[in-house]
Amino acid sequence: MITIAFATETGNAQDLAEETQNRLYGRGFESRVIDIEDLKFEDLREIESFIAIVSTWGDGEPPMAASDFYEAFRGADPMELEQTSFAVLALGDTAYELFCQFGKDIDSELERHGAKRMMQRLDCDLDFEDHFDGWVDDLLKALESRGATAAIA
Repeated sequence: MITIAFATETGNAQDLAEETQNRLYGRGFESRVIDIEDLKFEDLREIESFIAIVSTWGDGEPPMAASDFYEAFRGADPMELEQTSFAVLALGDTAYELFCQFGKDIDSELERHGAKRMMQRLDCDLDFEDHFDGWVDDLLKALESRGATAAIA
């Protein structure tokens, strides 16, 4: 099962997470969407495919609801997540100096904990819709190249 976690203040990341789930389902992949606030970082040990769709709030900060998860994850010793593959879509606003910083931080923390990158992180400005379709297409290719284990039989 693919886990799609979102972190949002205004709802954009959640909308994109749900659309990602719909697109994955249309290609035969089973997935779940979860608010990152409802995820314990230790749960990542049980996740094979982790997709993070996260917004940056203010000047590079995580959305309020994601703060506890992020602080615990960032403060934890490396967890050896070699079984976990990940991809990150970061939403932000280039008007801020720390553009997409929370997405960049989640990306680097996943890597620090040993998770394996499926594809490069995509940092999106306010016009994220222009880039989302291509990102999901690339995600589908990455998942399909990993084999049929994630596909619904």
